Amino acid sequence: MPTGTPYEVLAANGADWYLKQGGGQGKKICAMAQDDAYGAAGLDGLRQASKTLKFKVAKTVRFATTSDVSAQVGELADANCDAVVLVSLPNDTASIVTKMIGRNFSPQILGIAPSWLGGLVNDPNNGAFLQENYIWLGYGAAWGDTSVPGMAKMIQDLQQYAPGQTPDAYFQFGYAQAWAMDQILEKAAKNGDLSKAGMTKASKQVGTLKFEGLGGDYKYGKSANDRNPPRDTTIAKAAAGQPIGLQIITTDYISDAGKKVTFKE
Repeated sequence: MPTGTPYEVLAANGADWYLKQGGGQGKKICAMAQDDAYGAAGLDGLRQASKTLKFKVAKTVRFATTSDVSAQVGELADANCDAVVLVSLPNDTASIVTKMIGRNFSPQILGIAPSWLGGLVNDPNNGAFLQENYIWLGYGAAWGDTSVPGMAKMIQDLQQYAPGQTPDAYFQFGYAQAWAMDQILEKAAKNGDLSKAGMTKASKQVGTLKFEGLGGDYKYGKSANDRNPPRDTTIAKAAAGQPIGLQIITTDYISDAGKKVTFKE
């Protein structure tokens, strides 16, 4: 079951924030994305946002995960990109940043949620660069903010069942996924049918998956066409000493560009 704000919307909201609040007015926006479906989703959201916000994506490069990205980073540096929307995984983020440092290329990095891992901010080689240049485009409540009911529930569960768990964005994401499955299981149990067919039926009947602010509520519906995912984005900057290595700027950034994003089935 999908949970959280889709990559397309994260990219669109991130571009909107950069242009309107991140000092990006009139700046050159570029993109670097994995050569797979994840990368394509981020690029599609950026493309749609460029039409809504009336800007041109100046340069786009793709890469295979774990590959040498010297050439791609070189293309972005040569294009004098002011900002790079980055659709990557953490191991590639580290490699990309290393290459940027080597080229004396310091763009504003707008990283889609999976591009980050809290330990990156403490890297002796890349940490300072990330704190200066990396902005995270994710979703959900700030870790430990128990004023949010969903986060309070997760922290309470951690204290009872996994007190050794340290702040981790991937854990928070996984907890939300488990919560989604719990809601489907409850529906299937209420129907009295826990078979495969019963689970499929329950998933179509569950309606809106609710997370009490831990993440945005997700209207699932009976088919992909019925889905209405959350449109909010949590925006944060890399910061040492902060939970998951990020200092939250806002947890509920919603833009017209993000609202207008449509999805490929």
